[in-house]
Amino acid sequence: MDDVDISTVSSSEDQAVVRADYTLDGQEHSSEFTLHPADTQWGFFTVWDFDRTTLPTMHVTMPGSTAVDINGESVALTDSARDFAVFYPGIYTGSYTSPMVAAEPEQTVVTNPANETTLNLKATPSDELKSQVSEQTKTYLDKCAEQDTLYPASCPFSYEFSGRVQDNVTWSITEYPTTDIRLSGPNVDRWGLMDAPGTAKIEFTSVNLMDGKTSQVSEEVPFTFKGTLEVTEEEATVTPRH
Repeated sequence: MDDVDISTVSSSEDQAVVRADYTLDGQEHSSEFTLHPADTQWGFFTVWDFDRTTLPTMHVTMPGSTAVDINGESVALTDSARDFAVFYPGIYTGSYTSPMVAAEPEQTVVTNPANETTLNLKATPSDELKSQVSEQTKTYLDKCAEQDTLYPASCPFSYEFSGRVQDNVTWSITEYPTTDIRLSGPNVDRWGLMDAPGTAKIEFTSVNLMDGKTSQVSEEVPFTFKGTLEVTEEEATVTPRH
């Protein structure tokens, strides 16, 4: 706060209103305060006290997070939101950075008790969160591709074939799904995964049941990866859905 100038707006025997003009972060603002006589000094000079008032309320939201930083101090959020009583005049900046989630800073200025301000922070998945989700998805699909069967168990891809298979079935993943991490749920406050397309390739030797001749089968099989996501302070857990 800089350039503070105090002036009297109105004054009577039982009440006075004073105005403070000032700059906050280079911007001009003002606040008015109501006072009442509380005592006298030396029998002549009135001692004034501030009238009791209710502090302004600041509503802070950050879907997908249980904590947030306000002016550099970490505070907890209940159900991704919380109301705070704040002093005025003042500038309040909300931000958040963790291994899994980050939010760009949002700022608000509070100049009087009537201010009921809101800080809405938008959570975004960090590179670490994206990396963990991608790695777990890849590991899951690679294990599916290791199965020597037309119908890998608990996997998103399979191959319908009515003939006879000779020797082994070989799967490979030719295009891994790009998982899109978003906030979801009834209140849009839980991390989730959007369904993502991918492509697998199957190769095997088929046998003609009529004449016993063999031929090579090599087909690309499109599939859709579906999964749920749990995110803690430092770890993500992907659970595939079938």
